[in-house]
Amino acid sequence: MAQEILANFVLGLVRILIAMVFSAFTIYSSLKLFDSLTKGIEEWEEIKKGNLSVGVFFVAIVVSVFMIMLPRIDMLLVLVADQYTNGISAAVILFVGLLNFLLTLGISTFLIFISLTLVDRLTPTLDELAELKRGNVAVGIVLAITLVLMTIAMKDQVLNTFDLFSLLGPIIRNVA
Repeated sequence: MAQEILANFVLGLVRILIAMVFSAFTIYSSLKLFDSLTKGIEEWEEIKKGNLSVGVFFVAIVVSVFMIMLPRIDMLLVLVADQYTNGISAAVILFVGLLNFLLTLGISTFLIFISLTLVDRLTPTLDELAELKRGNVAVGIVLAITLVLMTIAMKDQVLNTFDLFSLLGPIIRNVA
């Protein structure tokens, strides 16, 4: 019994570590996305200066990516517990889980980029980046809310459409 408690405790610590690593990777990817979306703006310099509009927009990008990625991180944590493999090799399941995470991260990053490009095209008289750099908080808030709402609208479709476990289920079962 004590050995089982210790094993569960160690498994919990491993899952916490995995959650931290994948969360940090997701944040890092969000930072890269933010950097690619804001050419001509030194983001961290603007944030250091207290530019609230840049800060709000940055937070919206991180939150948007996380809203899509959190279910994938949770899935990896369940797979680590190895409770639902039904006789399928844990290595195969974890490999597909990792691919699923990376695929979803790439697609979510691309869709957020497309969403913001669409917003930019719909507002031809507004230079969003110049307004963000100028510190226009209203523009930062509007962009942030627009991005979060678009992410909410597409999140479930992204997760369902690009689920490797659903797409590769028959192949995975045959490998085991």
